[in-house]
Amino acid sequence: MGKRRYAKRKARQTYRHMDTVMENLLDLKDMFAEDHEDLAAMLQSIMELQLMTQQILEKWYVRCWGAAPSDWNADS
Repeated sequence: MGKRRYAKRKARQTYRHMDTVMENLLDLKDMFAEDHEDLAAMLQSIMELQLMTQQILEKWYVRCWGAAPSDWNADS
C-alpha cells in the first residue's frame, strides 16, 4: 500500500476513533449528571473541545487531499 493511501486510512481511522471518544464522554457525562452537575459540565466542555478537534482534523484532511470523505468508514 502506498504512503498516500496509508496516510488517508490513518486519518480516517483517527476521525472514527474521535467518534468513539465522544460516545464514551457522553456516557460518562450521563453517569455524573444527576449527582455531580459540575463534573458533568466539565465533561460537556471536554466534548465540545473534542468536537472542535475532529472538525479541525476534517479541515486538515481537506487541505491534504482536496475533499473530506463522504464516508469516513470507507477504505479508499
